[in-house]
Amino acid sequence: MLDGPSRIATFAAYLPQAVLQSLALSGGLPEEAHGDAFPAALLLLDITGFTALTDAAVRAGAAGTERLARSLNAFFGRIIEIVAGAGWRSRRSRASWTWKASACR
Repeated sequence: MLDGPSRIATFAAYLPQAVLQSLALSGGLPEEAHGDAFPAALLLLDITGFTALTDAAVRAGAAGTERLARSLNAFFGRIIEIVAGAGWRSRRSRASWTWKASACR
């Protein structure tokens, strides 16, 4: 069984920074499950043909995958700019983005 710090490290790639900071400040994992409520938004995007797009990028080699990465970064960067322009602040983990409304005050 993993101890508290090892368990946190295991899940760190999947948790928003706000959750990791809360765990760090509290000294580790809580004894019981709990939740926090805050105004937030979740944006789900589906890129039609993404599998075929990535397959083509891989076939083109490093240059193809680099072009795809630049395109995706530009696309998501623009979305983040729009959301930030509306006064929301994004929090990113490797698995998700969270936009927290209370952070814009």
